[in-house]
Amino acid sequence: MSPEPTFADEIRRVLREWGTERFNYLVNMAGTSHSRLFSDVTEDDFDAAYRVHAKGPFS
Repeated sequence: MSPEPTFADEIRRVLREWGTERFNYLVNMAGTSHSRLFSDVTEDDFDAAYRVHAKGPFS
């Protein structure tokens, strides 16, 4: 067994620290990033961002 805590161990530790055993809400923080001027954004760029930010939570 690894001496390093697993992700699940860390989640349990933080939840105990917060005085709870579960999450009440989970926020989807997926996102995209483009390093270009707004005037250089293509329709494909916009569609890709829309799919992640607007439609993603409903998929």
